[in-house]
Formats: sequence, structure tokens, C-alpha cells
Amino acid sequence: MKGCNRKRNAGTILVLATVSMTALLAMAGLALDVGKTYGVRAKLYAAVDAAALAAASAVAEGEIKAKDAAEKYFAGNMPTEYLGSTFTLKRDDINISFNSKGDATIDVSATADVPTFFLPVIGKDLIGVGVNAQTVRRAVDLALVVDNTGSIGGAGDMVTARSQEFVQKFHANYDRLALINYAYGAKVLVPFTADRGYNQDAMVTSIGANFNYSGYTNSSEGMWAGLQAHHKLTNPASLRIIVFFTDGSPNTFSSEFSLGEVKYKGAIRSNDSKTGNTAGLWQPTEVNEKLPLLGYLGTNLYKQLTVLPEYDNLHTGIGDKFKLVNPSHPRRPVSQLTASADTNEYRYEYYRKINHISRNLVEDMAERAREQGIFVFTLGLGSLLTQKTGPENIRKEREVSEKMLLRMANDPRSADFNVVQPEGIYCYAATEQSLGPCFEEIRKAVIRLSR
Repeated sequence: MKGCNRKRNAGTILVLATVSMTALLAMAGLALDVGKTYGVRAKLYAAVDAAALAAASAVAEGEIKAKDAAEKYFAGNMPTEYLGSTFTLKRDDINISFNSKGDATIDVSATADVPTFFLPVIGKDLIGVGVNAQTVRRAVDLALVVDNTGSIGGAGDMVTARSQEFVQKFHANYDRLALINYAYGAKVLVPFTADRGYNQDAMVTSIGANFNYSGYTNSSEGMWAGLQAHHKLTNPASLRIIVFFTDGSPNTFSSEFSLGEVKYKGAIRSNDSKTGNTAGLWQPTEVNEKLPLLGYLGTNLYKQLTVLPEYDNLHTGIGDKFKLVNPSHPRRPVSQLTASADTNEYRYEYYRKINHISRNLVEDMAERAREQGIFVFTLGLGSLLTQKTGPENIRKEREVSEKMLLRMANDPRSADFNVVQPEGIYCYAATEQSLGPCFEEIRKAVIRLSR
């Protein structure tokens, strides 16, 4: 009797062990299949996310190009037969829509069929996986400000061509671009439109017709025109940008000047040397045009303009007036003229202060733009930017101009980087052949900000 009990117990244990082993194997198999499915899903999501971002980057070139980019990046990030699975991204599952502000929303969906190892025993040969990714590409208001001074010289054709390429890289129906060129003064060639979008062909034509390279560098007038273009908009985009291009140092500025009993709105220039002559006045709203009659005195201007304006009375309406005479400026203090007229000492003081105001004013305007949430990107061309130019500053040093462009952009590489203001970039093109890559770097930075 006891022997029978032992046999029955052994049989029961064997049955229980068999059932337990089967359950454990099933659980292990399920864990493997589930783990594999999660791995495929993670890989699929990464590929779909990359596809959505690629479409956002290309949406400015139209819906077809955006969908092409999505498919390309999906295929590049989703290896064929990954873990034995098959993947599907249908073109109809790449959806692009725009809101009233011009912001583009890109939705991308894809699926995968994951073969199982153990689940076929319960009739489950495949597990279906679906994922979705969404990204938003914000509309952009961008003012392109381009140096048209004489120092550009033989690189002018390349500057023209690269500028024309750049303005075609944004969405013609939803982004907005304004175009400004400057030398002695600045000209708004193409203003922002009231509604979203811009005419790419008209902008390309305007660049070809109006980019002529001569004159000195009134950088602040160009920056002001870009800043004012943004402030005239009653329906601004959430992303506002000024792209500022130059090949040299500011040496000219505009204001309202008193010549005897008459006040003139004009531009006065110095140059890039340690010492030199000043001259003026030029029309501030034209690229290279002298004031008529007694408004233009050439290099004799210093004999008539004996008091510098304390404030910039020409550029107003966007915050406080800019200080021209500013003894507390952190880099280039400027006090009122003090030396006796028509002496070498006076002419040097005059020259130095005109040059320093030219530099201070464009930096102050760039900072005003950043304070108001406008991103500033700067692009510099040529070796002049890496050389010391102009008169000595407060530290008895002549300045390297690209340091100023770093500050204007609030590039993290700047020693004066401000963490609370919009962070832009400065791109240096050593030669005219580097202009294309620099413009492209700035375009990509704009697209990154728009997402």
C-alpha cells in the first residue's frame, strides 16, 4: 500500500514538474517575443522621428520634397529585416498641415510586423507594431542684411549668387523674408509682406539688379533697417531673425547732425586705419548717395560739425534712444569733442570718436534686437575680419572685427556671451568659396530653431 502511494506521489510530481516546465518555457518564450517586439518598436520610433525631423527641414522646398526627405531618412534609419521584421512607411501616412500663423505640423506613421518564436503555438505568428511621431516647424520672419561696400571687390559675384541661393531655401507660402543692402546707407529692397509668404523670384531678381559693391561700411544703418522691418509687422512670427553679412569693420554711422544753423539727416564715415580723415554726409536710406548741396562737405565736414549729437535722433521708436556720446561704454567710451578745431590732435580725436561710435552703434542695435527676442546671426567674409583695424580702444588696442560679430550674434564662443538672450551663431568664411557652406550652416541653424 505504501509502495502504491509512493508511485502515485512520484507520478504527481512528474506531472506537476512537466506542467511547470511548460509554463516556464512559455513565459520565457513570451518574454523573448515581447522583448524583441519592444526592441523593434524602439528602432521603428527612432526611424519615424528622424523622418519627421527630415520632413520639417525640407518643408520649405514644398510637400513633395518634404515627403521625399521623410522616406529617405526612414529608410536610412531602419535596416532591412531588422530582427527579422518587415517595416512599412506609406507616403499617405506622411501628413503636413499649416496653421494660420504659417507653422507646419508634420505627422509620420509607420508599422512593423515582428515574427515570433514561441507564440505560434497559440496561433500568433506575427505581432503588429505601429508608431507615430510629430514635429512642428515654426514659421520664420527673417531679414537678410547684406554688405555692399567696395571692400568686397572681386568677391561680389559670389556674394550675389550665394545670397540668391539663400533666399530660395525658405517656404515661399509661409515664411517671410525681407531684403536689405547697405554701404554708406541702407536700402530696404524687399520689405516683409503683410500676409505670410514672400516672392522668391522677385527677391532673386532684386539681388541681381541692386547688389553693386562700392562705398564705406555703415553697419548700424543696415542693422537698424533689419530691426525696423521686424517692428513694422503687426502679425509677427514666433521666430524672428536677422541675418547680417559683412566683410569688414563698421566705420560709418547715421544720425541727425547740426551744420551751423541747419540740421541734416545723414551719414558720416571714417575708415579702417588707425588714423585718417572723416567725410560726409551721405543719404542714410540710400546705399551710396551724397546729400545734396551743403549737406555734403567731403573731408571738410569736421570744420562745420564741431559738436557730436549726444543721442541718435534718427533711429527712434524702438525703445530708448541710442547713446552716441557715451563716456561709460564698456569697450569704446566716447566723450564730447574737446580739442581745438583744425589741429592734428582735433582731427585724430574726431576720427577716433566717429569710428568708435560706428562700432558701438551696430553692437547696441544688435543687443536691442536680442533684448526683444530677435535672433541675430552674423556671417563674415575674408581676412580683414581677423586683422586689427581702426583706432585704439579703451585698452589701447586695435580691435579684431570678428570679435564684434561674435558679440552681435551672442555666439557662445564670445567672451561676452549673455545666457539670458537669444543665442545666435557667427560663421566665418575665409574665402568666397566658403560662403555657400556658411549660408547653409546658418540656414540649418534657423531650421533647428524653428522646430
